[in-house]
Parts: sequence; structure tokens; C-alpha cells
Amino acid sequence: MSRFESTLVLLRFHLAAGVRVALRATVPVASLVIALVVFTKSGVAIFSALGALFFAPGVSPVAAMAATLVCMAFAGWSSRWVTSGLWGWIRHLPASGASHRRAATAGLVVAQTPLLVVVLASGLATIGSHSATTLPRLIGVCLLGWSAAHASLRGTALSGRLLAVLAGTAAFAGSWWLLGAAFLLVAAADALAGRIHPPRSQMTALGEPARQELGVGELSFSTAARVWITISLRALRWRLVSIWWVAALALVSLLLFLNNDLSPRQEALAVRLVGLGALVVMMASLADSLARKRPVWPWSRSLPWSARSRVGLDAMILSTTAIPVLSIGMFLFPSTVLPLSATALFLAVRGAAAIREPFGTWGAPSAQLFVEGFIAAGLVALAPAAALGLVVLLPLALRWGASAERGLKIGRWNERGSLTAGDSQSWSDS
Repeated sequence: MSRFESTLVLLRFHLAAGVRVALRATVPVASLVIALVVFTKSGVAIFSALGALFFAPGVSPVAAMAATLVCMAFAGWSSRWVTSGLWGWIRHLPASGASHRRAATAGLVVAQTPLLVVVLASGLATIGSHSATTLPRLIGVCLLGWSAAHASLRGTALSGRLLAVLAGTAAFAGSWWLLGAAFLLVAAADALAGRIHPPRSQMTALGEPARQELGVGELSFSTAARVWITISLRALRWRLVSIWWVAALALVSLLLFLNNDLSPRQEALAVRLVGLGALVVMMASLADSLARKRPVWPWSRSLPWSARSRVGLDAMILSTTAIPVLSIGMFLFPSTVLPLSATALFLAVRGAAAIREPFGTWGAPSAQLFVEGFIAAGLVALAPAAALGLVVLLPLALRWGASAERGLKIGRWNERGSLTAGDSQSWSDS
């Protein structure tokens, strides 16, 4: 199929989609007009009122902007159906991205037919009173529909859409000079619009030839990270906040202990020891929940990121447990915030690595985190300078976690942590 033939196929496809939407919209639009005619008992009065709104005497940018916004709203509503098949098989036709965009725009113009007919009828009802400004608007109705469709079509350049809004306003302002300028603005908007790009949610559904033609790649890292964090938060839900009772219990015990006659050094030691102990318990509990309810799954490796990035995101989720502990330390003894923060970052990275350890090495991520966490907590509580050593070991800990992520078996099966009926890697649901 040649490029010209594929362009005709595109145009026919989108025009047919626009006709279907126009037929669907004709019923409510016609029903509204008929209801108004029956209510007012005068059809001429209805169209005269609309003419006074859209066809005001003289050059009226306000009326032109109102008509443009109404058409844009109608085209935006229609785009849900007109562009629904834009990212399917039709993307593999040998046509340029600009051809796809122009064909979709033509479909949106056809979809606006019921509204444009009402606008034309209201203009014809007022053409006898001030024809000098009404006639340019009647001629510019088609240009208005095209500009509104172009401006409401998502996935194109913002500069082209803004120029399309100006073109629609100029086409319907009621001046021959502005009507001529509208044609130039439409040409400029078309030149700046470029290719139409799919939304990120549908970008992965495109085949490789279509992605190359569009000039887009796979999902970006920010989108992959957002998906990862969203799935993790949905899996944890209330667990992310419910474990803060450990911090509340630690605060009560710490306040009772600080009620004694202690030196500043003893108070700082108590804050570090109790805070780090609570931090280890909370982070170990959250790591177990994350490993059980959102285990590392093979599909995540197809996303555009490295193993170190996935470990870092899990470490960021685990580090949220440090918020109440750091708040308590800041309130009671500000000098303990830095040692607590350094230890929290190290434990979060180690917890993210423990989630990826082969099942049975430690029994559960919390077991490994308890052992390493209480050793690190004892060292930092007795010697706050040991926190600097944990900061130095932080890149190495992240590297260990990435190695554990890369060493995971793709098709591993955890009997205890899986529901057979909902696991795509299971052969049956019995």
C-alpha cells in the first residue's frame, strides 16, 4: 500500500468515526433545541438569542472566544470516541505522524457537525441586521471547527494548539482581515503541531515500528518509578502507618526514663538507643510486609531501569518509617538526628536487599535486618561517630542489594507467599 492510499484509508477511518459521534450527538442537541422551541413557543426567538450571543454586531473578540471555547469543549468530548482507535493497528500503516494527526482532526470536525449547524442557523437568523460582520463569521465557521478540533487534540505540541485557539478566535471575530489572518494562523499551527504522540498509558501497546515512526521509546524512568511506588503503597496500605505504634511506645518509655536525674550525655545515649531500637523493629516489620504482599516479580525487569534503581525505590519506601523516630529525636535531642538519619538510610538499603535474598537463607527479611540492625544500633548508640562509617558503607550496601536483585531466579516460586489462583506463573488454581 502506497503512502497516498494509506492516507486515504486514514481519512476514511476517522471521518467514519466522526460521523458516528455526530449521529450520537445529534439526538441530545436536537432534543434540546426542540425543547427550547416548545417552551418559548418561538423557534425564531431561540435562534435570535443564539445569534445575539455568537453574532454580536461589530468586531467582537469576546463572542469569537466564546464560540471557540464551546466548540473546543464539544470537540474534547468527541475526541474520546474519535481517537479511541488511533493507537491500534492503524498506527502500522505507512503514513506519517502528521497524516494521522490531520485525519484525526478531520474526524473531530465532522463530529462537531450538530453544533456547527446550530451556529450556522443562528447566524442566518441575524444576517439581515448586521450582514457586514455576520458574513465573515459564517464563512469562518468551518475554520472555527477545524481550529477547535486542532486545539482539543491531545498529544500535539502546545504551541500549535495555542495558535489554533487564536486562529479560531480570529476566524469568528467578524472581520475579513482577521479571517485572512486566521488562515495563516491555521497553517502555522499545523506546521508547529508535528506528530501526534500517544499517552504514556498506551505507549507500551504500540509495536516497535510504530514507536520508531513516532520517535518515542519505552516508558520513562519516572513513569516506571511511579508504577512501582503505587503498587507498593497499594500492597502495604494501612501497614505503612500502623507500625508507628512502635514509635509511640518507644516515646512513652523514653519519656519515663528521661524523667530521672540524667546528664546530657546519658539523655543523648537514651534517645539514640531507644530511637534506633524502634527504627529496627519498624523497618523489619515493614520489610516482611513488603516481601510478602509485594514480592519482587519478573515483569519489573522489563521496565527501563537498573537493579540499583529498584533497590533504591524499596529503600525509599522503607525509610518512611524513620519519620516519627527522627521527629522524636529532633524534639527531645536535636544532636541525635544526624546519627539516626545515617543509620536509617543504611538499614533501609539493607532491608531492600534482604527482600531480595533467596527464600530460606535467613527465613525472613526481618531476621537479617534484626541481626544487622541491632549491631549497627548498638555501635551508633555508644559511639555516634560510627554513623560516618555507615555512610561510607552506603554505596557498598546499595551495590550488594543490586547484586541480590540481579541474582534472583526469574521463575522462582514461593509457596508460602503466593496465591495460586492469582499468580500468572501457576499452572492451575487448585
